[in-house]
Amino acid sequence: MHTFQLRQFLEAERLTLAQMYRNGPNARCRQRAHMVLLAEQGYPLKTIASLVGVAYNSVRRYLHAFNEQGFLALYDAPRPGRTPQLTPEQTKQVGYWLEMSPRALHYQQSCWSMKLMAQRIKAAYQVSLSTERVRQLVRKLGFTLVRPRHQSRLPDPEQVEQAQQDIDQLHQQAQRGELMLFYQDEARLSRYPTLTRMWVRKGTQYQIPTDDDHTTFWVYAVTNPLTGKVHYRIEDPFSGEGFRRLLEQIRRHYPKVQIVLITDRASIHRKKVVAEYLSEDGRMRLYNLPSYSPFLNRIERLWKWLRRRVTHIHLFESLAEMKEAVRHFFRYLNRVPGKVLRCLAVT
Repeated sequence: MHTFQLRQFLEAERLTLAQMYRNGPNARCRQRAHMVLLAEQGYPLKTIASLVGVAYNSVRRYLHAFNEQGFLALYDAPRPGRTPQLTPEQTKQVGYWLEMSPRALHYQQSCWSMKLMAQRIKAAYQVSLSTERVRQLVRKLGFTLVRPRHQSRLPDPEQVEQAQQDIDQLHQQAQRGELMLFYQDEARLSRYPTLTRMWVRKGTQYQIPTDDDHTTFWVYAVTNPLTGKVHYRIEDPFSGEGFRRLLEQIRRHYPKVQIVLITDRASIHRKKVVAEYLSEDGRMRLYNLPSYSPFLNRIERLWKWLRRRVTHIHLFESLAEMKEAVRHFFRYLNRVPGKVLRCLAVT
């Protein structure tokens, strides 16, 4: 059988070939190193082709190349790849589109799909790309699929700054006894239990029962940031009449003082029945906070406390039982005004 005459090896070259055969960067590189080692040991070309699993001519070609070029002949030459269908400028523009909502480009949806982007590219550059090719392009540009999170809209910074100055002034007036100041807000509750983390034995999953009763009710509350006193009212509908009844309740407790309630811009605060009552009273007014600024309303912090003590991880047998638990919570608050003030971050 025909054998191939290789050039003389140095021992270092033989060791390098053995290393390439064992740990080459890819299967083809290891295969070619194996061919050279077998030829150096005197194996005929047909035997090498049979052992390695390639054509006779391929063995002969690579051995010739090794004699002329050395180790470089065993590596794959760089492949030019497919000619890009989009220019660098066009590819960069695709990245700009991905950062925009499709609605900004007059499409009737808010998220890009690969099909929609392919249509956009074809309309703009007359280049047809498959959805898979578009997906590869999108990933190459550094984009990935994520699930966004909700975020409250941000208020106007100037309005927030002005509101903070007004609130500080109201606090000073309250401290001088010129008026009585309250923070006011409402919360909607239902029998559907709220969830939080809890301690359970490892390997178990605690399940909270629910039922089909999704009836809700509202809790209206005010708190005094100087004394920690809390007043509340439970109402079934969310209405201006319910809010007016809360104002009347506060007035009964403080019949002769000037009262200011810091509150948000909920629709019930602007109802006609509320405006009429405030006009009749003459010594009670609302200070409306800027939109999207719940952090300025300190009573918001009480609702987390309420949910911790009342609604978390418990299904009440009836709405009446749950309402009684809410009443018990507010009675408790009025026994611990110091804790209320700490919750409001006043002291």
